[in-house]
Amino acid sequence: MDLSEHFTNIVCKSWLPTAPYFETRVENDLQILPITGFLNDGKAGVRTCDELRYDGQLEVEPSWYLEDDLVEMATSLQDHPMIDYSGQDSSWTFEEKVAHTWARLAGSSVWLEKYQVFLSITRVIFYDKGVKHWPAISFLRGQLYDEEWNELKNYTISWRGADIVFPTVFNVPAPYEVGGGFYGPEDPRIIIEQGVEDAEPIVVFNMLSDLKTMIRAMYIFQPFSNVTTILSITGQKERAPAEKNWAPFFHKEQETTKSGQTKWPSRYIHFIHSFGPLTILKCHVGNGWCDIVYEQQTTEGLAGTHHDDHGRISGGTNLVPMPLKSKSGAHAYVGFPRSHIDVGCKSVAMYRPELLVLTAYGDDFYLNFLSDSIDFGDAAIPPAGLSDPCGEGHILITNSIAKWDHSSRKDEMTISFSVADSTVQILRLHGVYKLLKHLPYLGATLQRDTSQDGEVIWDLRWSAVAKDVIACSVEAAQNYSIAVGAPFKGRAQGEKDEDEQEDEATKEEDDARDDKADEGGKMVIENLWD
Repeated sequence: MDLSEHFTNIVCKSWLPTAPYFETRVENDLQILPITGFLNDGKAGVRTCDELRYDGQLEVEPSWYLEDDLVEMATSLQDHPMIDYSGQDSSWTFEEKVAHTWARLAGSSVWLEKYQVFLSITRVIFYDKGVKHWPAISFLRGQLYDEEWNELKNYTISWRGADIVFPTVFNVPAPYEVGGGFYGPEDPRIIIEQGVEDAEPIVVFNMLSDLKTMIRAMYIFQPFSNVTTILSITGQKERAPAEKNWAPFFHKEQETTKSGQTKWPSRYIHFIHSFGPLTILKCHVGNGWCDIVYEQQTTEGLAGTHHDDHGRISGGTNLVPMPLKSKSGAHAYVGFPRSHIDVGCKSVAMYRPELLVLTAYGDDFYLNFLSDSIDFGDAAIPPAGLSDPCGEGHILITNSIAKWDHSSRKDEMTISFSVADSTVQILRLHGVYKLLKHLPYLGATLQRDTSQDGEVIWDLRWSAVAKDVIACSVEAAQNYSIAVGAPFKGRAQGEKDEDEQEDEATKEEDDARDDKADEGGKMVIENLWD
């Protein structure tokens, strides 16, 4: 069959957000947050990004900061061979030395239903050269919080006969050489399998695994059973120089009980390995071996022309399941990947989160919605960052979806994020469930009616438009970066973003890679949702 009879190229024209896009307004103590994104409608053709565009809104509460006692933590680690204060001012007290050599960032949190607490994992760094962005070594710090985010100190979790007292520094085996740097776990992301009574949270991070080649690999860590496992892709002749930015999720593959609980925790964890093309990994929790179970395929001639040469989508948060009643075997997941854009600000990249919807049937995955850049306004970014988006404000990275309450009486999502690679912040979004529930064309994907075109053509159509959705999001993120960065062509003195740190350490470049529906195209999807 000549596919050219069915498809023509989608052409994406540049879209520049208007001024109100960057504004939030207060309503009932919440800020209204406009959301603009791009929909996969499965209709490949001569289209523009504006034709795929969908506008909605969320509400956001002002964020708050999570703190830690770095002196107490540093005291517990002062016998580690990499911790050396000899280069610091001898007149300083221990507390002053800690203030000049320790920092924390990249907090990732998850709600533990069994214990009714939040578990927060934070990267804590020791830097002895006077520059935070050249750390000697990193550690994983664990803290517990109650439902209102009050820290629980000296709190014990009992796990299969073992007691873990929080706060704590987890014992992650990390290779190092005294005098070197950039050792230990970085970019931690924590996730737990929902609906499993005895599930253990899993922390995903990257770390230098080979000190001779300075290769950085991905790992998973089970914090209660204290097991660390390196991840390896089967069939890969050699490991990539810098593995990073894998977005974890649990893809439901088990039978459930009448109560909705699965009998046993899954033996596998899935990852979005790449967005260009969309590539999904399935990794065994026990041995760390990963298989590429999905790689987006499109026929030549289906790809549109896009102005996305200066950016990419990668990493971000864990993905969490969306509540569905679908009997077609469909699953849907939501997360916040991040864009990395290198235009707009002079010599510095702009990082922002995007809202994502991913659907799946077995081992077939489709990207259905991806928003433009989201910055949460002054609910997230402090005044210094707002006044200089190319300095303190150029990095805003969401690290986790900690909890999502999508009951009929409450539509609230709690996320963690960092600004300028120097804060650990929490905020609550309201209305995510409502927004996603009414996305046009999502119902068509979930129903997956292949009776007209057959599975091959159906897959090509939705995969082709998914590729354009990603490109449109990157292009819009570029326009966002240009618009907010135009008046601020500088950067905070000495500031280096996390990717640049790893580039310099490994000598390797980071891996590259509203409703517009007519009446006939809009799907009624109320019956697909719990």
